[in-house]
Parts: sequence; C-alpha cells; structure tokens
Amino acid sequence: MKIEKIKNRADLESAIKRSGVLLLMFCLGFACQRPSGVKEESEFTKMKKLLEDKWYYADNHDLETELKTNAYRGMLSFEDDPFSLYLTSSNASELTQSLNGSIVGIGVSFTNEGDSLLIVQVIEGSSAADSGLQVGDRILAVDGQPVIEITEDVRSMIQGEQGSSVNLQVEREGQLLSLDVKRSPFSSSVFYNEKEDVLILTLHSFSEDTASTVEAILNEHADGKQKLIIDLRNNGGGYLGAATAIADMLLPSGQSIVKEKVKEGYMKNITATNRDKYNFEKIIILINEMSASASEVLTGALMPLDNCTVIGQKSYGKGTVQELIPFTDNSVIKLTIAEWLTPDEKVIQGQGIEPDRSVEQGILYPVQLLSSNGETLDVDSVSGTIIHAQKILTALGYKSERTDGYYSEQFATVVGEFQKIEGLPITKKLDAETIKRINRRYVQAVQNDPSIFDLQLQEALK
Repeated sequence: MKIEKIKNRADLESAIKRSGVLLLMFCLGFACQRPSGVKEESEFTKMKKLLEDKWYYADNHDLETELKTNAYRGMLSFEDDPFSLYLTSSNASELTQSLNGSIVGIGVSFTNEGDSLLIVQVIEGSSAADSGLQVGDRILAVDGQPVIEITEDVRSMIQGEQGSSVNLQVEREGQLLSLDVKRSPFSSSVFYNEKEDVLILTLHSFSEDTASTVEAILNEHADGKQKLIIDLRNNGGGYLGAATAIADMLLPSGQSIVKEKVKEGYMKNITATNRDKYNFEKIIILINEMSASASEVLTGALMPLDNCTVIGQKSYGKGTVQELIPFTDNSVIKLTIAEWLTPDEKVIQGQGIEPDRSVEQGILYPVQLLSSNGETLDVDSVSGTIIHAQKILTALGYKSERTDGYYSEQFATVVGEFQKIEGLPITKKLDAETIKRINRRYVQAVQNDPSIFDLQLQEALK
C-alpha cells in the first residue's frame, strides 16, 4: 500500500477525494474537535447562524433544540425504512403510554355532532360507566366551559390527572344533567363480548398487558364456547411478544409462530411451547387495511390452522421489527432491527395478508353520524344524508323500501313512525331534532350489539 505524505489542507482534501471517502461531521450536542489549524465553522454552525441572523421566523423558534431534533430525524430518514424514527421525550412518553395498555381518563369515546360532542362508547368498568354516563349522551360543557367540537384542549380537559374529577354537563333525551366523573386508569387494549357459544375478543393494540388480559378472559369465558373471533381491525400493532404469547395459547406445541430475519442474515424461528392450550372448533380473525405489524404476526401464525378463517380486507403490510433505544434526555430512537416472515416464510413487508374471505364493510360501521347541515329534508329531496338515514332506520327496524337517497312518500311515513315512537313532533321530515334522535338510537344500537351494522362481524358470526 502506498502511504501519501499529507503536507497541507489541499493535500488532505485531495487525498479524501481520491480515496472515495466522504467525511461528514455533525456537531449536534457532542464535542467535535477540528484538526489543528482548521478554523472554519462547521456547516451546522453556519446554518444555525444564518437562520438566527436572516430567517424571518427565527424569533418564533428555539433554534438550538429544533435544529438538533430535525437533524436527528433526518439521520433516520430512509426511503426504504419509514419505521425507524427519532422521538423527542414527549413523543416517546406518548408512545410508552399507548403501549402500557392502561390509560388515565374517564373511559368514553366521543365524536362531533353539531355544536356538541356525542358519546359513542362507554367502556365497561370505567369511571364513566360507574358515574352513569351513557352512549348517546351529548356533552355540552366540561368544568363549566362550553364545548362545540373536539380539540386537543378539550381532550386534555376531559382526560386530566389520575384521581381528580371532571364535571360534565350533558343532555340526555331533552334533559340536562350534571355529572362528576373521577379520572382513573382503565384498560384500553382488549375488550370482549359473548354471543351464545361465541367469544369475541377485540384487540385495539398489543401492549404490555394484552397477552395477560387475553389469557384471563379465556380462563373465565372459554368454557362452552365453540367459536373464537379475534377482531384485529384497525389494530396497528405494538409489542411483538404480546402477539406471539397469544398465538402460543392457541397453537399446538412446536408449530412455528413467526420467523425473524436479522441483520446478520440468519433466521430465528419462534415456536409454540407445550403450555396448556385453549381449544375452539373454529377461530375467525377479522382484519382490514389498518391491521398491521403484530396484528399480522398473529394472523400469519394462526392462519395455517385447519379451523382458522381470516375475514375482511387485505392487511396493511408492515413486516419489520423495531427496537426502542432510549437516551439520557428521555428521547428515543425507534430502530428497525429485523424483518419478520410468516411461518411458511412469506414476506409481509409491503405485501400484507389477503383474507380467506374478502368482505367489504358497509357505510354504517364504524359509526358515521348523520349531519343535517342545518337543512330540513322532505319529500322529493335527494342526498347522501337521506341514503344514510334510510339505511340506519332500516337497520333499527323502520324499514325503508328505498336506500338510494330519494325521499319518497313511503320513507316520509317511516320517518313519521320513528318520530311518533320517540315522542317527537310528527312532521315526517328529517329536521335537526329528528336527526339527533336517530344518531342517539344509532350509537346505542352499536353499543348494545356491534354486529347490527358490522357486515364483517356478521360474516364471522355465521
């Protein structure tokens, strides 16, 4: 090897170019020492000074912090890996809370309805349920402050700190109520339901306590059940270990759960153990385009079973594993460390999982409320709102002969029947008050029996 003698800076630069080495130096919070005699500012320092001196919006920003954060994010920005990320301490805290499986709040889901918030779900066992809040209640004010739409401030006002209470003013069936609700932790990752000999598990995420919660539910409710439905729709994943632990409860000993391909190139095969199993005649898995990562691991693990059927829509297609690497300032790097494959080594990344039976979802599930936009709809009107109302009322037992959006005389009679039973003025028109009452009965029906509007769940229950 020829060794060149470097006499000056020009020789150094020439040598670097000839050797094909790209020297890149970021002085981002750690001490970087320049070679002796080199006094030029780093490009980072130049950029920072330029922004401080000339950028119009500089006074609106903490440039020292934001430039470093943006640089760290840029270091992890790769076209072929959208899942490696730099998370600030606040971002990391939010991620950790979402993976804990238990969050602090009152235990309701709500959506915008006109100038108020309509409660569309009350979680069983939550403080909201204990205080008497009901699906269909309209939140008018939080701690005396009127609320007309969902904002981050409104969410924060309702969520608050554990052990504290929040006062909600709600409207129910025309009555105004004032309820004090204590904020407390509740499980947010797993819910279950039973229909005769069917056990339905709904998994919203794979958090720290998901597997243990599932096992506790199976211990208490699996006996006498012939069918297990695992609903993974809109489940974006979480801890891989939670998914493999649940698969281990249902697979025979030795059967492959998932295969991990690591950077070094070798394949790691995770298999089921010889633990006690829960046996069902049929296992149905529900997936959609937002079922990703750990959801696809569990689906891929159970799909080879003779008694397992996957229903819904093609899954998202996230087949990589990320590790959370913390730093002393509580920021975190979420770094891709492996790719996972199904037991028969099919690639999931970018491909997804095709269901055994493809079933498209109807427009009534998940909940999509009617909106009047301030107008009253009457005979001979035509609109998408009328289509929606025709389908909701038909599902609620008020059969409309048409569901094409045309407001016929027969549909006017249907609306009148609904108004009569609800104690509303019988105008046979879709006015604001009638629409609010339809929305209330709609969300109550979904809470009482999710399958009433859910075409994919209906297929799973057959």
